[in-house]
Amino acid sequence: MFGALIWVAAPLAAAEPMVEVTDGVVRGHVTVKASPQAAMALLADPPRVYAVSQGEGYVKVTPDGACKLTEEYHPHPLAAVRYSLRVCPSTDSVSAELVRSDDIKVYSSLWRVTETDAGTRLDYQLDVQPDLPLPQWVVNRSTSSSVDDLLHKLAAHLEQ
Repeated sequence: MFGALIWVAAPLAAAEPMVEVTDGVVRGHVTVKASPQAAMALLADPPRVYAVSQGEGYVKVTPDGACKLTEEYHPHPLAAVRYSLRVCPSTDSVSAELVRSDDIKVYSSLWRVTETDAGTRLDYQLDVQPDLPLPQWVVNRSTSSSVDDLLHKLAAHLEQ
């Protein structure tokens, strides 16, 4: 997943999902008509998230206590990337931190799931810095687009 200097996604229903970039960190959110438990069950399962996103490549998971270690490969138009993450769910969030990669210098993500009157709000924050000779604006634009697409697909999946 690579992301726009400041990018606001086109509205789906109301004004969601919303995606923006601040200081190289992509933040987005969407509210879905699904329970927080259903959202957490999906977000805490990296292969399911990957399947919903219809990505190419793969995600392999190894248990690591309360967390999971993932080995991931994502062919991308800018550059194919391989990396390993430590994905840790809690009661209302899922964090992921980079374990190793030859292609990425920084990867840190956080999902927060909050029940609201309108439904369940999914907030996503992603800081990714590839170890590739790319201008940051290209990375920001690509990452923003990927996050917007992911939020749309997760919302559609959870609302089935």
